[in-house]
Amino acid sequence: MENIHGLSTAIATVVRKLRDKAGLTQSAFADFAGLSHVYIAQLETEARGASLTALILIGRAVGL
Repeated sequence: MENIHGLSTAIATVVRKLRDKAGLTQSAFADFAGLSHVYIAQLETEARGASLTALILIGRAVGL
């Protein structure tokens, strides 16, 4: 699979900002979105790319 330059950084930034805006820890945000806290931590540190399913769950969790 081809990597799109800057996409992981953009996703990490947006996820972190959404979580901070909601005033939630990574664990609380992950629970709210139905994901693991490890997955959220990996997204925010760019250690892992985001799946479409995860992005949809995060979007739903924040009302997007």
